[in-house]
Amino acid sequence: MEYEEKKPPFFIIGCPRSGTTVFQLLLDSHPLIAVPPESHFFLSYRRLLDNPAFDLTSSRHFDLFLRMVEKDWRIRNWKLDSPLAEIYSNVPRSPAHFIDMLFSAYARQEGKVHWGDKTPQHAQCLETILAVFPQARIIHLVRDGRDVAESLARVHIGPQSITGRARRWRHYINRVEQVRSHISPSRFKAVRFEDLVMRTEETMAAVFRFLEEEPADRGRNIASRDSAAGRQYRTSSPLHSSAARPLSGDKIGVYKKNMTEREKEIFESIAGRELRANGYTTAARDERCSITVREKISFAAEDTLWRYLRKIFSPDNYGLAAKQVYDRLQHSVRMLQISRVL
Repeated sequence: MEYEEKKPPFFIIGCPRSGTTVFQLLLDSHPLIAVPPESHFFLSYRRLLDNPAFDLTSSRHFDLFLRMVEKDWRIRNWKLDSPLAEIYSNVPRSPAHFIDMLFSAYARQEGKVHWGDKTPQHAQCLETILAVFPQARIIHLVRDGRDVAESLARVHIGPQSITGRARRWRHYINRVEQVRSHISPSRFKAVRFEDLVMRTEETMAAVFRFLEEEPADRGRNIASRDSAAGRQYRTSSPLHSSAARPLSGDKIGVYKKNMTEREKEIFESIAGRELRANGYTTAARDERCSITVREKISFAAEDTLWRYLRKIFSPDNYGLAAKQVYDRLQHSVRMLQISRVL
């Protein structure tokens, strides 16, 4: 199948802890669709892809890009059957072809033909994604920001204060909205997490139609599905424990019992407009909320000192912390290599 004849790739984005892993596994269960574990590809290589001086027709640039991708631990975790040098032995040298062949190799390995990417943080790279793949489909998974904040507090990733968690969710919502106005409605779809888990069959049928694929109802028990992505998530970290359980509505509205009234008030004062714009109710229309000096100091400590102490003293987070350190080291090396060539 020629590159131009393939169905456009799709990208799942959303604030982390919005249920994107569950959504990914539902899509990956389709007999024609493959969604590998998070690639972070555009986050990792945006500086190259956005640079007009970067030219893959240059052997020097192509070899550099190939070496970096070969050493990328996230891509190595895909365990591709063929070496990358073999995959790229006869491929037109453009970013679109390069990325397409990488993801297509994973799809073929899974016996699929239509690939997508699930990296929530790619919400930060939508302009780059659309520049490389102008016809790409974008799927934005939205979850009640208060439930996202409750989840973030439990897994100890990202900001830990209620103000930091509220601003993070608001940032992702607004970041997508900034770009959405420049995307054709036929190439953008918003999906609510609550619809995904409570009306799974109906919601997924609409998503498959959006992706120009026939609906495939594989049921709600994602825990029993065998795929490379599913196996990796179920064994990698407590962050993805939901991948090992059947779908349920148990996680809808958990903030109501796990967040204090003060936390709810502060969250809604920061992101109430975004909550209502996405169909979520708030306690009050007034978004103004005074935060005391004592609270500001406490929140600053949570987002700096306590955030990292929790990671150090929580055994469940050791593996994640090690990956984050390795990721940053690899990114630093990558940036040094790029600066020497461009």
